[in-house]
Amino acid sequence: MNKKIKDWEEEFIEKGASLEHERWAGWQKYLHSLCTKNKDGSLTIPVERVVRWERQIKTSYRNLSEQEKEYDRIEVRKYLPFIRSLLSQARKEGIEEAIRTVERYPATIHTPVGGMSNIKWIEKEIVLSELKKKV
Repeated sequence: MNKKIKDWEEEFIEKGASLEHERWAGWQKYLHSLCTKNKDGSLTIPVERVVRWERQIKTSYRNLSEQEKEYDRIEVRKYLPFIRSLLSQARKEGIEEAIRTVERYPATIHTPVGGMSNIKWIEKEIVLSELKKKV
């Protein structure tokens, strides 16, 4: 595996884990707010919540109510900025790599004295210009 991909995967895992922890912590805060705190520090979940959540656990996503599905969608939407950021970074790195490749690109059309033809030089400059606009 090349280093760039490995670095990207490590960043994905760390940022994803951080986001997942925030999601989990938010859920725990909500759950704890619904519970009764016992003298020993334990929590008692209200029976109506236990019944509801056990039903939801056993239900596939496609069989949830629209409202229940929307709660899941709300959580998934929290991942979008993270995913967009990583995709943008990957695109930018890909474009920068393309620019480096074009800049190193040896001319295949040579003038009689071995230099790059005017046509090939112009093509290369156009490609570089278009790629650099995307960075």
